[in-house]
Amino acid sequence: MDGLRTIRVVEGAENSVASDITNMTVSVDRKGKVYKDVIETGTKEYEDLIDIVSRIAGDRARITTRNMRIEPTFEDMRTNDGFVRTFTGYHLTRVMNITFHNDVELLGRMMSSISGSGYEPSVSVNNVTEDAESVTVRTLKDAAEKAKIKAEAIADALGVRLGNIIAVNRPPATERMLAKCYSAGRAEPESTMVEEQIEVIWEII
Repeated sequence: MDGLRTIRVVEGAENSVASDITNMTVSVDRKGKVYKDVIETGTKEYEDLIDIVSRIAGDRARITTRNMRIEPTFEDMRTNDGFVRTFTGYHLTRVMNITFHNDVELLGRMMSSISGSGYEPSVSVNNVTEDAESVTVRTLKDAAEKAKIKAEAIADALGVRLGNIIAVNRPPATERMLAKCYSAGRAEPESTMVEEQIEVIWEII
């Protein structure tokens, strides 16, 4: 680029799109001293919860097992000689993921049935956009167009013209998935905001 005169412009754009997919995560945690008991009680709870969700959702939701893990647990116990790391039992974690198109009535029924099951699993709900890629492409185009308009304005003010593009750089995309808190009264999914930034360097002539 020696000898070249250039204009460098950094411009960004953002677009939002209504979230159309609900992701619901249900986590089962069981602890105990006997390995077999922890496995059996945790598995029963997990299978009971799957049965509850399946009966309500039917073919409207996709239910998958995200992970299963069991590991020993330890605790530092105080003794006359200091602290001793002592085995305390086992910890089982089983996580299911439930995905469905936004349906507040379906979500409410599943949450109600889970809370009335007698179990106390951890539950989280968030909304995402099924076609986020197209939003990203549109946002990139918007950022590129804004960068060109700004560069042309600068060139015009300086009494020069834009030449060839020397370089284009795109930092990693930033997506803010805005989770929605569901209340007993009214619940509506939020939007997904997609932000993009682009750097363009033009030769000026």
